[in-house]
Amino acid sequence: MNKQVKRSYTAEFRESAVNLVIGSDKSTASIAKDLGIKTTTLYSWVNKAKDADSKKDGTSNAQMFDPKKRSSPCNDIISSTKLLIIELFFSRLE
Repeated sequence: MNKQVKRSYTAEFRESAVNLVIGSDKSTASIAKDLGIKTTTLYSWVNKAKDADSKKDGTSNAQMFDPKKRSSPCNDIISSTKLLIIELFFSRLE
């Protein structure tokens, strides 16, 4: 009988993964596969982040996920986060 081991992810990794979903044209499922995590896990992180952000600053989900409606500093952070996630992903392969 196979026992499933519950994996633990750092807050930095979760935040980076969510930012990658928000700032990418790729599907959440594709990003989850690239990062080696379950799609449902990534969806859960994204939904929690959307709820927290919209409550915090009154931003709608449409504003958060539409690149045209995001601020330029937000886009800069997302670009930096994409690079960080790529580095983290490839460092896990070594």
